[in-house]
Formats: sequence, structure tokens, C-alpha cells
Amino acid sequence: MENLDFGPATRNLAGLVGGVRHDQLDDPTPCPDWSVGHLLRHGGGLTLEFTASAQKVPTPARAGDGLTGADDDGGLFGPPVPTASDAEGIDRLVGLTGRDPAWQRSAAQTTNR
Repeated sequence: MENLDFGPATRNLAGLVGGVRHDQLDDPTPCPDWSVGHLLRHGGGLTLEFTASAQKVPTPARAGDGLTGADDDGGLFGPPVPTASDAEGIDRLVGLTGRDPAWQRSAAQTTNR
């Protein structure tokens, strides 16, 4: 398996997370039951889980912290979503986890902000 350099993707993600305003935390995401706030909390939890795993130490709580639905929907990820072979690392990762990297809010979900 090819090693991917996620440095550029993580910098991109940090820029996106840093740009989220408080009034956007209840906005929708591609996951119908998750708001932007839920997704941020989940991402932060995953960061802690990955760090603890690399250090071989336990974490005080699971990454999803009740958000994954792993007990209800059979796991954390959906079937992989195809991405272009030249897609950026973050888009490939998103596709591998069953999320559509091309997702955008529908006109009905868009608010005047």
C-alpha cells in the first residue's frame, strides 16, 4: 500500500476548523444526524485516539463519544466512495471512510450567513 503524506491535508483541515464560527456549529454535514459541532467533537476525539494508539496508552473515552452509532449502524464507516486517482490526500481519506468529498449543502440547507 502506498504511503500518503497527510501533512498538506492536515494543514488544510486545520484551516477549515479554525474558520468555523460559533453560529455554524448547528449547521448540517454530509452525515444526516451530525451537525458541524458534532463533527468537530468527533474529529478532536479521533485525534486523541490516534495519538494514544501511537503512544500505546489508553484514552479516558472513546473517540466518537457517543456520536459514531457503532452500536446501532454496524460500524464507523460506510462503503468507500470512489475518488479520482489524482485527488488530494484528504479527499482520498474521506472517500475511504465512506464519505463523499464532493458533498455540498443543498439550497434548502443553506442559510443567509
